[in-house]
Amino acid sequence: LEADRLKMLAQLREKAIEIGDKGVRFLGMDSEQIDQVIEFASNLRQGRIELPLNDRSIELSSQVAALKSESRVDKITIERLERELYLLSQAKIESDDEVNTFKQTLE
Repeated sequence: LEADRLKMLAQLREKAIEIGDKGVRFLGMDSEQIDQVIEFASNLRQGRIELPLNDRSIELSSQVAALKSESRVDKITIERLERELYLLSQAKIESDDEVNTFKQTLE
């Protein structure tokens, strides 16, 4: 608990110094925006070019991951259907029974 308190005090001092020296640059920003600017600046000092994530960007990242997964499944389905179409176009099937048998063998 004491370690957390000291860490938070250090962060508070760091932010106070950054905002005090450059407070005019943050004019018109809310506290969340200022935190994001400070986090980005801190990342730059450490050699990382990473934008801070907010709730919306985390949500969008999750949606992108879900869409990519869905896309992979769709591609596999398309490939399977294309193979089935190709095989159907190559086969000379005369009756409905043969079509049903053929479909069962493909699955």
